Amino acid sequence: MSLRSPEGAVAPMKRLPVKELFMMKKAVILISTVVIIMITLPVLSAPILISQYKPVTASSTYSTSYPSNLTNGSYSTGWNSGTSSVSWAQIDLQEELTIVKAIWYANVLPNGNQTFNLYIDSILVDSITQYVEFMTPVTFELATPIEGRYVKMELSGVSWKSGMEFEIYGPEPEPDPQPIPEPLSIILLLISASASFLKKQFRG
Repeated sequence: MSLRSPEGAVAPMKRLPVKELFMMKKAVILISTVVIIMITLPVLSAPILISQYKPVTASSTYSTSYPSNLTNGSYSTGWNSGTSSVSWAQIDLQEELTIVKAIWYANVLPNGNQTFNLYIDSILVDSITQYVEFMTPVTFELATPIEGRYVKMELSGVSWKSGMEFEIYGPEPEPDPQPIPEPLSIILLLISASASFLKKQFRG
């Protein structure tokens, strides 16, 4: 029987110990799981403010506490009706928009219960009665989005009728499809290479 020359002979690939192969396999499975979770997790949408700097009218105004202060983005200025009678302030969104939420930041003296009626295009969509103090947020989460242009808050109850800010929110726009981020592409490539390596090790 002839002996093969060692020259040009291919040295057998050294197999990794079973323990190391097992750990590598676990690492690949873990990375794969993390990547799948990253890809499949839903993107949480957040409503967007659609009322800032929009014109506001009101039932009455006291001194320089103008209705426009309700949409100026500042919580240090507000609107005051100058009366304790039922009063209202209304935002003109200037076009029909989808509304999903409204927040009224209270300004009361003394503190106490007030009733807040939310109207969209003259239709009462919700009413909340709660104890409020200065800057208490009164939040209206609409179960179903509503299309509308004019959003009015009507106030009744104790104290002067006033508020610091009136915020109207619409749904978050649908995001444009985005390519897989570069770091994620690298991770996927590493997973593929690791899987191929493990496959060779187990076959060898």
